[in-house]
Amino acid sequence: MYFDRPALKAEARRAMRSTHPRPMLVALLYLLLTTGLSALISIIITDPITLFVQLTDQGLTPGNALLVALSDIGPTGLFLHLLVALFGMVLSFGYSRWALSASRGEKASFSDLVSGFSMVGKVLWLSILLFLCELLLSIFFAMAAHLAMLPFLLIPVLNYVAAIVFPITAALIPNLLMLWYAMSAYCLLDDPELSAFQAMRRSRQLMRGHIGDLLLLYLSFIGWFLLAVVLAIVTLLCVSAPIGYALATPDASTSTFFYGMIPAAISFLGLLFLGFWLTPYLTIVKCKFYDHLPRTQSDVPPFDL
Repeated sequence: MYFDRPALKAEARRAMRSTHPRPMLVALLYLLLTTGLSALISIIITDPITLFVQLTDQGLTPGNALLVALSDIGPTGLFLHLLVALFGMVLSFGYSRWALSASRGEKASFSDLVSGFSMVGKVLWLSILLFLCELLLSIFFAMAAHLAMLPFLLIPVLNYVAAIVFPITAALIPNLLMLWYAMSAYCLLDDPELSAFQAMRRSRQLMRGHIGDLLLLYLSFIGWFLLAVVLAIVTLLCVSAPIGYALATPDASTSTFFYGMIPAAISFLGLLFLGFWLTPYLTIVKCKFYDHLPRTQSDVPPFDL
């Protein structure tokens, strides 16, 4: 089956224009309740994953780094981070419901964001299964990459190439394999009677022969992501330049500092606008892709895995 990517994107943009409340407002609320809340908690209490990475970079073994990170954060901090993570999983499912309704021209509202709480157990179990699946795949391919690099360690030049190629490949393959399960949430939304395993199985059946189509669809957005990266870099440079000038020139006027921050503010607002527009756009395009996947009787799992 041929997927007309420009047509899918055009359908998604038409759906965004006809959806109320506006998709950018829904994306703003969604990102505030997920990314924003997580960032706020991380400011108050250090993120355990970030602390774990920092400790391993300092030379601690993974086991010792994990123990130090957990003892430093404490049970209350760990509970808060876990609670926010679970809350984000449920809201992500609710955002998928909103996007699927918006893509089909159905009624979509802010209340869709919390609709996942009506089946919270199944939603969390599906999210945890997907997370564990990706984690295990990442660990397996990371170990495979280290083993594959061993024959090249004593070969000049090739050892440097292997040190770059194998880790990148090991990082990409799990993400490619997880495309099999990219439609799991939509399968569960369309048939809430499915179990989490059945939703994953149905997604795998729907995606059979269409992994490349979805990958190409994602890659067609690379220009937007590069623009976001450029805006982020420009923002950091525009912020650091006035700060560096102010530190190097103590007698510099305050107005000079604020005028220097204007380009940073403009690029940052552009980055925010792009994020609030691109988030619903990409999600609705993915919903359109899901609705264009061919359905057959084999899509229905005959038993619970």
